[in-house]
Amino acid sequence: MNNDFKGVGTWTPGPINKNGTETTISDIHYDEDKNETLSYLEYTANLDLPYHKLPVFDEIVKCEKRYIVRNCGCGRSIVPSGCMNTKCPSCKSAVGKRRSRKVSNRFFSKHKNITMLYTVFTIPPHLRPKYVNKKEWQSLRKKLWKLLKTQYGGIYALEASHPCGDEDNTVFHPHFNFLWIQGTGFRPYIDVNDLRSRLMKIIGVSQINFKHRYSSKKNQIRHWCKYVTRIFPGCHNWTGPTRWYGKYPKIKKVKEECHCHKCEDKFEFIGFLNPDAVNEYFESVDNRAPPWECDEHIYSFSGRGM
Repeated sequence: MNNDFKGVGTWTPGPINKNGTETTISDIHYDEDKNETLSYLEYTANLDLPYHKLPVFDEIVKCEKRYIVRNCGCGRSIVPSGCMNTKCPSCKSAVGKRRSRKVSNRFFSKHKNITMLYTVFTIPPHLRPKYVNKKEWQSLRKKLWKLLKTQYGGIYALEASHPCGDEDNTVFHPHFNFLWIQGTGFRPYIDVNDLRSRLMKIIGVSQINFKHRYSSKKNQIRHWCKYVTRIFPGCHNWTGPTRWYGKYPKIKKVKEECHCHKCEDKFEFIGFLNPDAVNEYFESVDNRAPPWECDEHIYSFSGRGM
């Protein structure tokens, strides 16, 4: 990959992978031997101001595996768990799924049947350096929600920003993902030419691309929630958390419950065990797949009593 960054700015190149290529967003990982990040990348932009180095990519963390002791009708058992940090590449899938469940549950908390609109706003390449600045990005996001609310009947929405597209995740390609619900009296079919003209006026361009879809199918809506709420480790500083706008449903914060698929009892959390001791014990002594049964050996090996 060259340093032109597709005409948007320049990369400060990251360290070299074993295959001789530069690291990219998709390569974010830890060097287990050196215990250091291999892919800290920074996007550099000239904004017609004094020279700035504005970070799009921040630090990632090494996953610290934990071992949970749980109890159900089958007895006590031990299962491994990741750190569940949004900056952890190993846990991004699990964290994304948890976030997706919370978002979709909120959308369906008031009504079982809803019509969701999914609108994606992209930024022309020549303007992308401007939106490396988080404040500029956040300001534009508020203007876009105001547009959906005042002109197209939006009553509430979730927005999740993505730093890159599916086609090439080495390119800074920021875009807004709005999942939103309309009020009564409005149709999900939107005059795209009208929306495009309003967008061009807000952003200050003569041409712009966006995508707009809608659906009442639960599976499609849940799929959109899952896709939009994906985690981008190393970019969390720029993307930030997902944001709700408007009069969205209020739901009580309830911890998710996990149930045993055998006895169907709710798992009771007992505590954590020393990860080094547990890992060494099961890899060198037992080498079974989790979940593992709790017995006297593992407690004594990890320095805890029954």
